[in-house]
Amino acid sequence: MLWVYIQFTRLTLDFLARTAGHPDHEPVVIYHPQNNTLVQCNDAALEAELKPGMGLAHAAALASNLQILNYSEDTERAHLQAIAARLYQVASDIVVFNPAALAVRLDNLSQYYGTLTAAWSTLTRELSPMGVTFSFGSGWSVECARVLAMANSNALNTDSQSIRSCLARCTVACLQLDNKQAASFSRVGIQTVKQLLALPLAELGQRFSNELIRYITAVRGETFPTHPLFRPGDTFQRRVDVGYEIDNTQHLQPYITGLLEELCVYLRLSNRCTSELSFTLYYRETDADTIQVRSAEPQFQVEQWRTLTELQLDTVQLSAPVISVGLEVKQLEALNPDSQDFFENRQQYFAHKQLISRLQARLGEQSVSQPHLANEHRVEKLSEPDDLPEPTSPSRWQPAFLLDPPLPLTTATQITFGPVRIHTGWWDKQSVKRDYFIAKSEDGRYLQVYRDHHQQWWVQGLYA
Repeated sequence: MLWVYIQFTRLTLDFLARTAGHPDHEPVVIYHPQNNTLVQCNDAALEAELKPGMGLAHAAALASNLQILNYSEDTERAHLQAIAARLYQVASDIVVFNPAALAVRLDNLSQYYGTLTAAWSTLTRELSPMGVTFSFGSGWSVECARVLAMANSNALNTDSQSIRSCLARCTVACLQLDNKQAASFSRVGIQTVKQLLALPLAELGQRFSNELIRYITAVRGETFPTHPLFRPGDTFQRRVDVGYEIDNTQHLQPYITGLLEELCVYLRLSNRCTSELSFTLYYRETDADTIQVRSAEPQFQVEQWRTLTELQLDTVQLSAPVISVGLEVKQLEALNPDSQDFFENRQQYFAHKQLISRLQARLGEQSVSQPHLANEHRVEKLSEPDDLPEPTSPSRWQPAFLLDPPLPLTTATQITFGPVRIHTGWWDKQSVKRDYFIAKSEDGRYLQVYRDHHQQWWVQGLYA
């Protein structure tokens, strides 16, 4: 087997930079309050001689314009899930190590992509648009690859000899040890992984615990522990902290676009779509607000949802500055294969659905109604409110536009279709008796005309 272990060194900062949360020239750090240390620094902070592990007071003394964001493990977990979901498009065996690392099996991918180099290139092409910073290492097991990644190997080692040579140059600090296990190595004078590789298994069993023995043999490639593989979940839920307090909905759009991109990757992976999104705007001191964005037709593309979200946000008044944005989708639908028919012209149908969605997002759902056809022969009564059940499709000779009231026919026309006798309505005392025709006027327009029982001619509709 061959695994590559990818350690993301500044995941929170990279996702903030991706959504334009901070300019690159300003020093920004992620601060861990419990440990009172910096855990991530952007390039500007590194140029100011700040580094991870430094205390906050020391960092503030070095950079007066320093921007400080608190570390959140939950946020990092969410970002890591998004990366795993993106890589799942091109790789099947992925192991997630919260909060900021994952491992991908490469040897089986090489059979699909041709070579190990091609498989690794495919993974890096997926990571590149996300703008994430990482170190990596490859080895015969997940544990071995992790050691090389922690040592910043950043080399795709594909044969046992090169892997063993790289391991020999690593220190014990690169191993995944707790304080007690590290003390055990220190007592016997083991400072490098090279010394560890040289010890016989029998001698290891005499000196260390069973748990530590299992880990060491995995690093040496003598055993191969199993790990649970990543699979996309049944629901989608993400949350992103904004770089600064936002009091204008337009400034929220970059963060929302990032969430929508993650959602649409998830939808594509699961072959699903959705017609409803639930955004949550979090404030520092007041209760969060929830914004529902609905589509008349289930969607799975970023641009469609981004347009609807922008229209919805234009109508929102923020009750306080926003500190983070969440997106949750619970109702998912399977893609209808009938909607993918290449031989059916469905553009008009989807254009109508998109128009309704945009109007509802801009004006509110209560302000938009859709008339439906009623089970009625009288032309002027075909349109009914949208709360009635929709009947069968109308006859093709019905016009696109109706005149209310009908106008007398005063121009010369030529009959092209008809007559159609309509004699109905006696039960509600609105009886009609008419002969309907389709006529073409001298200027080329097609009209719906009728002759009433008094032999008078009227124009009731226009054809598109």
